[in-house]
This record gives sequence, C-alpha cells and structure tokens, in this order.
Amino acid sequence: MNKFLLPLAALSLAAPLPLFAQDNIILNEVHYNVAGSDGNYEFIELKSTTNTVESCAGLTLLIIGNDVEDKDTKLPLQPGEILEALDLSELSTGANGLLLLGDDYAKAPLGGPWAGAMDAATAVGDPTGLGTSDIKPNDGFTLLLVKGFTGKKGDDIDKDNNGQIDWQQTTPPAGTLTLWTDLRDSIGVRDRDGSFDPYVARNANIYAQWSGITSEGSKGSSLGQRDPATMARQLNSNTRNDARSWYGGKLKEPVPNLDIPTIITYDDTRFFGPPWGAEPKDQMLGEVTPGRANLAQSLGAADFRINEVYLNPATNAEDADRFQCIEIINTAAQARSLNNYYLLLVDSYDGSAQGTSDSSPGVGTILEEWNLSTFATGTNGLLLLGDKFSTNWTPFQDLVDPNTAVAEPFAATSPTRSSAWGSNDLKFKDGFTLLLVQGYNPPATLDIDSNDDGVINATVPWSSIVDSVGFSQVAKTAAGKTYAAVDLRTVMASDAIPDDLSRKKGDTSVSANAWYGG
Repeated sequence: MNKFLLPLAALSLAAPLPLFAQDNIILNEVHYNVAGSDGNYEFIELKSTTNTVESCAGLTLLIIGNDVEDKDTKLPLQPGEILEALDLSELSTGANGLLLLGDDYAKAPLGGPWAGAMDAATAVGDPTGLGTSDIKPNDGFTLLLVKGFTGKKGDDIDKDNNGQIDWQQTTPPAGTLTLWTDLRDSIGVRDRDGSFDPYVARNANIYAQWSGITSEGSKGSSLGQRDPATMARQLNSNTRNDARSWYGGKLKEPVPNLDIPTIITYDDTRFFGPPWGAEPKDQMLGEVTPGRANLAQSLGAADFRINEVYLNPATNAEDADRFQCIEIINTAAQARSLNNYYLLLVDSYDGSAQGTSDSSPGVGTILEEWNLSTFATGTNGLLLLGDKFSTNWTPFQDLVDPNTAVAEPFAATSPTRSSAWGSNDLKFKDGFTLLLVQGYNPPATLDIDSNDDGVINATVPWSSIVDSVGFSQVAKTAAGKTYAAVDLRTVMASDAIPDDLSRKKGDTSVSANAWYGG
C-alpha cells in the first residue's frame, strides 16, 4: 500500500529550515504518475513568487530516492541516493512567473504534449539529463530545489541509512561532504506496502506523515494509504517546505481499463487538499494545470459548446477531407477537462424525399461516437478536433492560436467499434446532426430513431444533450430532418447546404440565431 508523505526537509526534520529573503523560486506542480506509459507527459513546474521573470541561476533540482526496495523488481534500493541532478542555471521563469520542465519540452511544439494546455507566457525547459520517465521511480522519492549544489547524480546523502542527511547529524559519517548551501523548497512521497520495512519502522518520524501535518482530530483525506499521481501548490500559497500549501490526488479513469496519459481530471474519490481538518469530501478537488496558473479552490462546473464545424473544405487537394474539423469552446474561455463528454454524428438524410432508397445506414443512425473524456480545452478555451490533428500538426499550420488545444478523437467505446476520426468522417449528405452529450453509454444498437419518424427515441444512451447543431435536408420528409435542437435551416436559405458553420463570438445560447455560415 502506498502512503502519501510530504517532507518538510530532505529526509530529516532535525534542524529548522532556513528562509532566504532573495529566494524567489519555488516548486509549483509535480505530475509524475501518468496513466499508461510515462513518455514525456511527466513534468515539474517551478514558479517565481514575484509572478514574473526570474533567473534560476545557481539552482539545482534533485530527485532523491527514499525507499529500500524497488516496488516492481523487489531489488534493494539505497535511500538517500540522488537519482537525478538537474542544473537549472540557464533557465528562467516566464512573464507569468512559470517554468515548465519536461523531456523535449524546449522543442517544437514548446511544452511537448501539453503545448495546447499551457499559457503562452510560460517558459519551458529541458534540463540536461532529464529523460523520459525520469521524474519519478515507482518508489518513494523526494524532490529538492537547492542552491550551491556541488555533488552529482549517484551521490548518497544518507550513507548510514538512519533517515537523516549525513551533514546535519551531530556526528556525521566519515568523509561526509556538504553537497549544497541552501534548501529552497521540497516535496515528496514515500512508497510503502501494508507492512513496515525496517527502514521505515526505524525512522517513522523522518517525514511529515499525512496524519501529522493536519490539525488535531483531522479526518484525513480520501486518498488514504494511496500514493498521489500528481500534486500542485495552491494558488497564492507561497510558503516553502509546507505540506499544507499543496493539493493532489489520483487521476480519474474516464474510460475503464484504457490508459490515457493526457488525463488531467482528479479522481473525485481519491484526492486531498485544504481546508485541513475538513471531511475528505469537502477538501479541495484539483485538476492538472500544466504551464498555467494553479487552482485556488475546487473548480466549479464546466460548460461547453460546439463552436465551429468545417464540413466541406474549399480545396481541390487530394487530401481535402483532412481539413474537416470541429471546434469546441469552454463558455468561460478556460482550460477545462471534457471528461464524460462525447460528440455524436447522426445520419439525418432520408433518401425517399428524392425518390431514392437510403436505408443504409439510415436516418437516426449514430455514424460517429467520439469520446472527448481525455481532452481539455486550451487556455483560450478552445479545442480543435480533426483527422490526425495533434500539437505537432494540423493542415492549418500557424493559423491555429498556440493556446488552442489540438487533438484527434480515437476509438474508446465499449462495445468496441470504430470511433476514431478518419478521413471524411465528418459525413453529411443533404442534412446534418451533431450532438454534444454528457453521460454517454455506447449502446449495442446505434439507431436513436427506431421508427424513422424524425424524432429521437424516448430512451436515449446519454444523460443530457449539452449542445447541438444541424440542418434539415432540402425538400425534407418527416424523417429527413436534423435531430439537433438548433436547426440552421430556420435561418438560412431553403436550398442552402453550407460548407462551414460557426458560432458568433461570445454567444453561448443554444439557438440557431447564435450561428452563421455559408
């Protein structure tokens, strides 16, 4: 079983921590146990307490192991070993005071996999030695921000394994050298199972345990014995080496048994945070905020709208369909998770209106079911979706705002069927329906209009329709109409079939009058 612990000092509370008047850089967020393969989704974020540009000259970030046994291999480990020593001297925080560190984050797109989620004013860095999966081993670790580091990776700061930094002891082990001059900030976790190993039992008080850092009579947290996957400093809480300044938790699993490294939503049954001493359910529920301001309190409910639909690209290029796209907007223009949201494309064409047969797939059939649960809007509130779209590429190149999140929906439904976005998947004939829904449970039968009367069945596979847009076909029959509440046929020419549909800026109403196109 894993136990969450926040060290108030590196392996020791024996001596009070010095504070420095010129100390403007602190740890801000650590994202280290992503779902599935770590890749370069792990990150560490620093901030300046002045919330502006500050140099990291003379600072080193140390990752120190503090467990005696590898959780996976069961091989012995050396508590106190410096696993990584990352020199930050050439880096600075951005104009917003933030510095995001990760493997290859300094290459295009800046910020790596989080490029669309971060604030454009955030600085990024890839310190020498920081590779994929380097931020956290599968065991306990301590993250220290120090000044004047003279050691190296592999050095042991606790040679006698007594839970104290060697040079802080009254009688240090022979040959002990002081490896840094100042400790700026620290955070960490200690990994352990249900039984105390001798090292942990012998040094039970070397860390500030969760039960020890909360007030007398604390209710603890819903995280319990579990190790958090991510943690962040509460906005405007700049106290160094202070566990109470942090919140964190496990990550939500939006799609059962599917490991998705871009998840930013905390599991709402496994989290911790202020107010200390409150019932676990009343503590702060956070969210991963790569390269942007952390949270001051639990987020309120998010609301989204369909913002633009590019149906029929105006190009003769062979791969014209690659330009098809859908844009989603957060109504508060914030970076927010779309956990539990789906986009559904529904066949709205009745061939009998033109005297032809159109039984396959047929009106009311869900043609595409795109799971958005793993995505979030960018810091400008926008998410752009399309075939093979990513932070590295869209067919629109530099026309896309760098603060826009970009993604390609992929197959993530059960029962398993094709729901990835492929070429020409944004299908429409003469009639169109796009639904943004919550609480979608992919049905065995994809027909939401079983009697083909142009009306959605009384029983539906979703909890609510958040937004919709569409247009009924020209010379429609009863069945040949859009299933969207927003029918653009009511505001456009009777024979029009638009290539592009866009929502008016600032208009979040679920109404045909909120749209324009042509």
